[in-house]
Amino acid sequence: MTDWKQAYPKYNPFECSVYWHLRESGLKLAIYGMAGTLSAGGKNEFYASNTNIAEYFKTDESVIRKYRNELRKAGWLERLSKTNDRFIHHDEWTKHHPGCCCVRNVPPWYGDGHPIVGQIHAIFGSKIRVYPVQINAILARSTPEAFLAQLRKVKTEADANNAAIKAGKAAPGVQWKGNYKILADAMNHFKSDSAKKNHAQE
Repeated sequence: MTDWKQAYPKYNPFECSVYWHLRESGLKLAIYGMAGTLSAGGKNEFYASNTNIAEYFKTDESVIRKYRNELRKAGWLERLSKTNDRFIHHDEWTKHHPGCCCVRNVPPWYGDGHPIVGQIHAIFGSKIRVYPVQINAILARSTPEAFLAQLRKVKTEADANNAAIKAGKAAPGVQWKGNYKILADAMNHFKSDSAKKNHAQE
């Protein structure tokens, strides 16, 4: 079985983007966004005049000229002529500006970024921590799709039982289940090879 930690990049809840780089200047970011929109994401040249941009944003033309030149100098726009620019995507920009992007430290319960982690968090409303050892166990026993379907089923049943317990209407023997117990029950469903095969065929 392929080691998923080699197949997927480390999870980053706040990936770097142009918004982070231009966060201190709303107008500069607005000009860059306009350039992306009017150039169809860089497919065409951005040729709006500073006069028209200034009129649109209700500011002075000298301000637009200043910020547009700063975008060019920083590499977000490539000047083609006095009035035309090429829009530069963040992915392209990073290739020419290594080490300039933000890097966030990620807690270990994000599971190093397998897509199933985010889906498990969504099911529990982010009120759970999932560790790499748990993700490895899940993937060794089942497919992500089958496990998530089973987890939703167990969670729905547990929520109903918990609500009944809280209201004093639960059947005898019904026990309260917290999020970690729900996760464990869903994982235990796939302990046998037969369960994994049955879900793979569904």
